[in-house]
Amino acid sequence: MMENNKFIFNVHLPENIEKIGQPVVVGGVVELGMWRTPIVKLRQPYPHDPTYWQSDPVIINIVDKRNIYYKHAIYIPKSSLKKEDIIYEGTSDLDNRALDFNRSSQFAIWKINRFSFVDYIYDSLNSDNLKDKILEYQHLLTHYNNFTIIASRRHFILRHSDDELKEKRLFLCLLLGYDIQRTNDVLDNKFPSGSLLNALEDYKNEALPLDTKDQMYTAIMTLVHHNAFQMKFDWLIIFIIAIEIDPNYTFIVRLKSLKYSDENLAKFVEKCKTIKSYNENIKFESYIKITKWLIQLCHNMDSLLKLWNDVLFHNNEIDRTIFKNFIDQIRVCVSHYDAVALEYHFKRLPGDFQYDVSEVFRSHTLSLLEGSNGKWTNENITAIVILLHNDSLHWSKDEVIQLLVIISQSHTLELLNLFPGILNDCFCSDLTDTKEKKISECCVVWFKNFIDKLNSSNESDLIFLMFQRLELVHPFLSQRINIWQNLSDIVIERTKKCQENQIFDAIKLVVVQIKQNDVKKLFLDTVKEILNKHYPKND
Repeated sequence: MMENNKFIFNVHLPENIEKIGQPVVVGGVVELGMWRTPIVKLRQPYPHDPTYWQSDPVIINIVDKRNIYYKHAIYIPKSSLKKEDIIYEGTSDLDNRALDFNRSSQFAIWKINRFSFVDYIYDSLNSDNLKDKILEYQHLLTHYNNFTIIASRRHFILRHSDDELKEKRLFLCLLLGYDIQRTNDVLDNKFPSGSLLNALEDYKNEALPLDTKDQMYTAIMTLVHHNAFQMKFDWLIIFIIAIEIDPNYTFIVRLKSLKYSDENLAKFVEKCKTIKSYNENIKFESYIKITKWLIQLCHNMDSLLKLWNDVLFHNNEIDRTIFKNFIDQIRVCVSHYDAVALEYHFKRLPGDFQYDVSEVFRSHTLSLLEGSNGKWTNENITAIVILLHNDSLHWSKDEVIQLLVIISQSHTLELLNLFPGILNDCFCSDLTDTKEKKISECCVVWFKNFIDKLNSSNESDLIFLMFQRLELVHPFLSQRINIWQNLSDIVIERTKKCQENQIFDAIKLVVVQIKQNDVKKLFLDTVKEILNKHYPKND
């Protein structure tokens, strides 16, 4: 490394450059003006060579300094006609020069700051010469690589992205592919991906030189991803040109995390109708990949059914392969439905669908009831009743008993009131001894919870409601002696705990409004027993 730290800058500049301003050297250290102050001026040491410029010796402190960068520039002083300015050589920071600490004399040739060959190629491009112009561009890359790269970076693409000529936008796609492969930079949110994607209509590989296939693939995959995640739909063109660009439909992997709002999902499925015909003749494996992905995108029943009916192709082999995915996605869709939404969507299903998906709706109905301790609206109760009594849901005996178990344990009066109706349905079918025992246990749990939820401050009303409930279940429990006896014992025991005056007040309610003689007799026998206990005959 030099000891005296003196440097002389030697450079060949374009002829007559002094007519523009004063040639200078500026750089990133104080001695070179920190890029903004033209301290080091250049002069012409040889009058016979108007392109050769040189500085006086410049002392630069290089202790502990690394990578001192500089550029040659033209300083334009402020005047009445011009504002102060510095015109730097080159086109970007990539053209910065590094000071060679080991040489006192620095030699250089001015780097041009305008490279118009790419502009010329682009401006001369028309609908008939795309391939030739791409070959010209590749020639520039070979012979003037850095200049060509800088001239055709992202800013060039953005400046021309709204060009009406399709071939010019295809050329921009290619430039984007080169740029992404070189920099791996992502696209800005505002990047006009739709404009470039729309240029791909009727795209054929043979329209471009064969050795550009990788760059075009890179560009198109990037544009598809960008456009999709900007909630646009221009990217659907990939389905039309996939046979040319991506015959294995690998773009789907890039879109795995794509999620639509309900509004955008409806638009997406509607847009998918327009590309349906392009999917008809693709390989079976690829079509299955597409359909499974489309199905999992649909997170509500409206869009899922519309996709199934209006967008997807069907035959025995396809349906056999994807039907489980369809059913699983229905399960996802209904998982957040309340009873009203569940009942609404089930009745809207075509009849031939209802049997196949009935297990999904039964399962979610059970889940709703299991988490039933919150407030239930009248609308939800009505919907649950419809679901429980809908023959198209094909409730099995085991599921009906499961319903009884769940409802019997509920702490919601509105649900407890459903128990007798389900119990009646259950007894309409044959039951094993084991199931009969299970039902008996449920009945006891249900009746105790029902009485607890009545919680009436007026005990005469409580007594009446208990016997009224007994009357309701009498038609299908009176012949099941053990169950009937258990429920009767619960009512009698609770009645005996009431105040005598409340029991006597209940007589009028029970005798007048209870029509079933067995239930009425049970009440009167209970009253007599209480009277005999407190008022023996010998008294």
